Amino acid sequence: MASSKAVAKVPLIYNRILSLFPEKLSFCFAYGSGVFKQLGHDSKEKKMIDLIFVVEDPVAWHKENIARHPSHYSMLRFLGHQFVSQLQENWAAKVYFNTLIPFEDGLIKYGIVSHNAIVTDLLDWDYLYLAGRLHKPVMILRPPSDSRLRSALRLNIYGALHSALLCLPETFTEVELYTTIAGLSYAGDFRTTFGEDRNKVHNIVGAQLNELRELYAPTLKSMKDYLHESSRSDPGSGGHQMEQDASPEARLYHLMQLPRKPQQRLVRDWNRGIRGGVIGKYLGDISRGSRITRRYDAEDSLRAMSYDPDCGDMVAFVMRDIVRRSSISQSLKGIITAGFVKSKMSFIGPALPPHLQKDDNQPSEEHSDKSDDSIEEESKDDKDECDMYGPALPPGMPKTSSIGPALPPGFREKLSKRDSEVSGGNPGSVSSDEDDYGNVVGPMPVLEDQGESSYAAKLIEERSQRMHQKLLGKSDQVPKKREKWMTELPEGRTRQAMLGMNIVPRTFQTRPAPKLDAAGRSAWTDTPEDKDRKKRKGDAIDSNEEKSSDEDEDNDILEREALIERDKKMQEIAELHNKDKRKESLLDMHIKKQKKEAKKKKKKEKKKRKDSDRPEKEERRPFDRDVDLQANRFDEAQKAAILRKAQLLDDRFSSGRQKFL
Repeated sequence: MASSKAVAKVPLIYNRILSLFPEKLSFCFAYGSGVFKQLGHDSKEKKMIDLIFVVEDPVAWHKENIARHPSHYSMLRFLGHQFVSQLQENWAAKVYFNTLIPFEDGLIKYGIVSHNAIVTDLLDWDYLYLAGRLHKPVMILRPPSDSRLRSALRLNIYGALHSALLCLPETFTEVELYTTIAGLSYAGDFRTTFGEDRNKVHNIVGAQLNELRELYAPTLKSMKDYLHESSRSDPGSGGHQMEQDASPEARLYHLMQLPRKPQQRLVRDWNRGIRGGVIGKYLGDISRGSRITRRYDAEDSLRAMSYDPDCGDMVAFVMRDIVRRSSISQSLKGIITAGFVKSKMSFIGPALPPHLQKDDNQPSEEHSDKSDDSIEEESKDDKDECDMYGPALPPGMPKTSSIGPALPPGFREKLSKRDSEVSGGNPGSVSSDEDDYGNVVGPMPVLEDQGESSYAAKLIEERSQRMHQKLLGKSDQVPKKREKWMTELPEGRTRQAMLGMNIVPRTFQTRPAPKLDAAGRSAWTDTPEDKDRKKRKGDAIDSNEEKSSDEDEDNDILEREALIERDKKMQEIAELHNKDKRKESLLDMHIKKQKKEAKKKKKKEKKKRKDSDRPEKEERRPFDRDVDLQANRFDEAQKAAILRKAQLLDDRFSSGRQKFL
């Protein structure tokens, strides 16, 4: 191939370029109009040299390159080399470009790609980005470092030839073949519609025909069973006449040799009924609106496709779609990686006419009449204006170097005038104050001679006055007293809540709520003086309370006996009523039935035993708690304790004091 020759013929300028960058390169090549001549381009015009660096470790390479050339990168360099490498590997065609780099008398643009990413693109054509550039002649500056990359480069050339033959008719010229190959990576590129030259493919083939022949000569020799090249040339300077085998078997061979991504897209589109890149053009005579959904495997789909006369159109559509997607995503990525300042130099959209564009290299007529010093000052001002982004100041407004809020005009003069009045008109003191506090914006610290107006000083003075009055016994200070809401509980709280016990019933109360007495409330709020005062009064009240408590106990006993007698009478009345008016319940009927059946069964068993004259054997006996469980015997003390505790059950957990309503 031409790679070895290209390495031997590398100009010295490329060696000087490579000496600037880290040397950890697996493969490096230069391409584009700055390297190879193209038709329609002026040779004297300064062109950009495009380079691709293939590296094993993008993280380490970017780290070293950012340290060497931070100006090559956009603002993304401040996010670190890790972020730059992740952006390269995880978005678009997995290439990171630094563009518009000045070098000697021209510019360079270089892209960084990992070794695995370029091998994948060459073999599978996932993006057809770098693979498409390697379909055309390139200048190899560093040969491939391993056999895997060399094999991928060779298979990429084979894939380009198979794709071009599928898109071409049975007979064609040599120039048409190379034009089809070079157009694979340009057919779907949206930049050819807006910014690039639409005749770029023809310009490349017309100027680099010999390099293309040298590049594809070994591959064409291996295709002699499917491609025949005649010795006679085309009179229209189209090169040699060529003829290929257009049989379905030959097309199937070319389809089977395509890279993975185009094959998958062709099989998917074929199963969806997409032919020639047009949705809705289906096989057979079917009504409009219906849709064929086939589920053929890859080999069957490609075999059926080889018999279709629109096979070439389908291949061309798939190639255009792959290139379109990768070119759009990579262009958007280029705006981020190059930065807005550089990307606006190659913008897409309306532009000024050539006669209105400003040439920075030639001085204007206005500058010709001015001195060199004034021109330098204006150039500095222009440079400052170029660095400014956003709305500009209106004409006539003075320019300042400050950024952000500033003091109003004349404010400093007022401050200096006030300071001069304070210092007694001494101009020296005014100048010293301006030197000390001229750059301070905001509240000023208190000066030594202004201590009387200090708030802290006032507080200290007031405190000393109060202490002096207190020592003399003339204190007019009113003793502090807590407010009522801080010392007394609110109305409506129970005794348990006042004592901090939140054990209150969660059901409807059967009795009226107890009234809060003064003694219960004061237990929470009384001061020690109040407690002593109430203790002295309590001795006289205890005797009266004992009498009233005895009377209350007698009334409770009489009330309880009356309730018990009433419950007995109500129980007798209920039993008589149930016996006369109410029927037997289902549960009672079931129990009676079980008892009758048990009696009958027992009688039958007794009869059987008597008939057999066998002695009766007791197989089962009733459950006896003392015998079976061997329950512990309680002594008298335990029984008394249990009974004493049982008396406490007559509270909120009991069933009530009367059985009937």
